[in-house]
Formats: sequence, structure tokens, C-alpha cells
Amino acid sequence: MDQQELIREVISDLKSTPDTPKEGRYLSIAEAENILDTTIEHVRRTGSATEFLYLTAHRRRLSLSLTMIPYAESPDASCLDIGCYGYMAFWAWHYLGYARVEGIEMRPDIDQPILTRSIEMEGRRLVLKSYNFNITQAQWPLDATFDTVLFFETLEHVDQDPSGVLLNVTRCMHRDSILVTSVPNSASYKTLREFIAGAPPWVYWFFHPDLGHEPRHSFEYTPIFFKMALRSAGLTDVAFRTICAFAEPEHVTDIFEVGAMLSIDASLFGDTILVQARKTSDEPLFRYPDCLYSSDRYYRTTNPAIEERLTQARSTYARKRDAAVQEARDQGQAQLQIERERLAQCEAEKLEAQRQAAHVTTLYQAVTGSAYWRVSGPIRRFGTRHPGLAGGVRAILSPLVRVLRGSKGS
Repeated sequence: MDQQELIREVISDLKSTPDTPKEGRYLSIAEAENILDTTIEHVRRTGSATEFLYLTAHRRRLSLSLTMIPYAESPDASCLDIGCYGYMAFWAWHYLGYARVEGIEMRPDIDQPILTRSIEMEGRRLVLKSYNFNITQAQWPLDATFDTVLFFETLEHVDQDPSGVLLNVTRCMHRDSILVTSVPNSASYKTLREFIAGAPPWVYWFFHPDLGHEPRHSFEYTPIFFKMALRSAGLTDVAFRTICAFAEPEHVTDIFEVGAMLSIDASLFGDTILVQARKTSDEPLFRYPDCLYSSDRYYRTTNPAIEERLTQARSTYARKRDAAVQEARDQGQAQLQIERERLAQCEAEKLEAQRQAAHVTTLYQAVTGSAYWRVSGPIRRFGTRHPGLAGGVRAILSPLVRVLRGSKGS
């Protein structure tokens, strides 16, 4: 397989990879959220403000990440947390049953190769062994393998050889190991919203002359590029999804609708990419994937497939636009026909009203032109001037009129 074949395989698999694992036992989202809430309350009472704010802001992402980590399958199961923050390792040990839990972090201010963290909550205390080194170095100072490897929100910060880092991750795995990993999605609703608003995409748009003041993003992945990086390193994603980690989905439906108009698949539009993967090769498929390492080769191997997606998106947009125009035209024609029929009905009703008015006028003229009308004129004028007397006369004459009509009828 060459890199052109790989990019086409990755693109074709975007919609076919399940979004949740199909094998193993996992926490439900309700259970994971309860773990987060318990931890947040514990940190509120006993921890630092920084920890509290971090856990609160990342509650949804951490909860959904927990649902992708399998329960330990054996009493001696092991778990490695790369980029260790502490609580994820504690959760794996306390709630998921991993007997051996270790971590990797980078603390250049501490000159010790191995650090010891003590994490206590709910009456249980974990003493965590954490390796202190820069994961971009060529050789990692540990040779053990683990049943489950956690690698959350770290790869985007790697400023040297990200594929080399992923290869070292695979060396911590045996053939039955599971990797659960996440990175921000730079092709998300959040990016589009910032772009439409006129702000630079994603989060690192502010300027600071000292880039060492916090860990920066060195590369921001998309679903396609993250899959490329994982598969190049000999990893196959068995569950792949994007999540709305920092917004409730119902609050960003308008941006998703805009994305749909641009032919963006909603399942790939979340702000965080969350993956479960397995090791399928001891050797990398490509040590230096073009999409990460070579702009020249990228435009020869990877970009043509990306351009095909753009062409398809344009074609889809054109079809949707033309269909929308045709639908609007059809609706306009249908409404015009309704208005024409309504106008015709109004014209018919107008003609009928005119016919009836002419008939009434003819009757009126016939009555007013009759001899009776002329003879009875003085009586009508008398009735108008003297209504009381006219009423009395009518009362006297009415029985006589009825009698006369009766005799006439008989």
C-alpha cells in the first residue's frame, strides 16, 4: 500500500467505523458523569482552584472519554496514562479495575526520572508511579507493555516527530492492547463558527511572545489526518467519533446546519476526536506520513484525494442549491396557481353579485313604477308622518284583509 491508497482507504472508512466500541464492557454515560461529579465535588473541597476549573470545563469530554475505556478483563490488568493528569489513572484503577496503573508526564522543573503521585478519594488511595520525561525523545525509559493505554489531548502539543511519538505508544502495547486517545478537531463546528465570525479558527488565536508560558498546539488534527497518523503508525481505529465536548449539541444546531449545507458530515463535526484503536502491526506502515512531514509529497500523494472530496462537496452543494431553487420555483408556481384560482373565484362571485343587484334593481323599478305604488303613495306618507295612527288603522284592517284573502282563496 502506498500513501495514495492509504488516504483513499481512510476517506472511504470515515463513515463505516463504529462510533462506539463493539467488544468489552464499558461505563454508561450516566455512570461516567457521576464519577466526574464526585471528583469535581472532591476537588472543590480539597483541591486547587486550577484543578477545579479544569475538571469543570472538561466535564463532558472526560465523561465521554471514560465511556470508551474498557473495564479490566483480568485481575492483573494494566493501564498506562500518557500525559497523565492523575485523575484518569485513578478512575481506571478505582472504577474500572486496573490493578497496575502508571503514568507518563513531563516536569522539567523536577530532576527525577520517576515521580510518585498520591491520589485519594472516596476513602481509597492510589500511589501512582509516573515517568518524568519528554515523550518526543527517541527512546522511552520504560519497556513494559500495558493492556490499555490512555493518550488524551497530548499529541496536538507534540512539537517534534509526532509519528515517532505514536510509534513509542505502540511499543507500550501488545497485540491485544487497546489505545484510547483524543485530540481537538480543527475541522469542527467551533472552527466554522470562529471563521464565520471573523476570528482565527480554534483556540490559539491570542499572541504571547513567550511560547513557553503554556503548552501550545503544534499541529491541529482533522478526522482524516488523525486516522492517517494512527494507521501510519500501525494502529487501526475500531471506534471513531467526534464529540461536542464544550457545547451542548442543541445549542449549536444552527452551525451544524450551515456545515450540512457545505456537505460536512455531522458525525465528523464535533470539537474533539475520540478514538479507540488496536495495534495491528509491529512496524509502521509509513514512518513519515506525507500529511505531517512533507508539503511537497503531500500535494502529490494526499491532496488529490482531498481535492476529490472538495469536488464532491461542490457537486453536492450545486445539486442541493439547484434542488432548492427548483423547489422554490415549484412552490411559487403552485402558489401562483392558487392565487389565480382564488382570483377567478372572486371574479365569479363579483359577476353573481352584479347579476343579483341588477335583478333587485329591476324589481324595485317595477314596483315603484306600478299603479299600486302610485295609488298607495298617500297612505305610505301618512304612515310615515303618523306612525301611531297608521298602526291603529293596520290593526283594524288586518282582520278584514285576512277575511278577504280567505274568501278569495276559497
